[in-house]
Amino acid sequence: MSSSMDHLVLQGYWINEMRKHNAYWFHDGNPARPYALLTGGKISNFYADCTPVVSRPSLCSKAVRDIIELAPIELGTTRHRLIGFCGSAYGAITLAYELTRNVVLPQAWYTAKGSERGEMVLDRFNFDLEHDLVALAEDVITEFTTSRGTIRAIEKKIAESGIGGILPYVFCIVNRSGQREIDDYQIIALVNEDRAKTWVPGHNPFTPDGKELVEPVRPKQNWSLLTRAYS
Repeated sequence: MSSSMDHLVLQGYWINEMRKHNAYWFHDGNPARPYALLTGGKISNFYADCTPVVSRPSLCSKAVRDIIELAPIELGTTRHRLIGFCGSAYGAITLAYELTRNVVLPQAWYTAKGSERGEMVLDRFNFDLEHDLVALAEDVITEFTTSRGTIRAIEKKIAESGIGGILPYVFCIVNRSGQREIDDYQIIALVNEDRAKTWVPGHNPFTPDGKELVEPVRPKQNWSLLTRAYS
């Protein structure tokens, strides 16, 4: 993209696209409305579900083309020696595959959750002497926990094989971390959502005592509770 204004237009497009699919939600401040309970146990005033994008080939392909436009480097040049993109299960698998296909690289990689929170496991994928770099793909970045686990898994593969490296970028659809760089990895996102807040139970920044006025709910299973009209 040629300017920050172009990126804002692109961001607006993808926010609207996700809203069409009931996949982009903010709490409106109504005390009767529950907040969102995230996978790791924290609570938030915001929820983005990239499933409607990554599960629809046409939307995923368009998202990938737009992400590539935002890339600060030319991903297809041989000087970067990319083998492909690595995406974490499950939300970033098809994103990584489509990025790899679009840039015309040899192989997509994937990581799955390990036995402990934040642990990601990489298997059955290897660098070779001609392609010794991998790039990272994520659907949503919140606290960088999954990305950090994926990086560790790839670093383990690098240590075992004696070759390999990771480009210092994470390419994603929604960045809700409030940061543009974490652990020296620059985040390249279609949507940077800086209004999103996340907290541990008992520390709600929107209530006087930090406690929840109503029980928070898991968004995917309770979408109607989050979005219905409250008096």
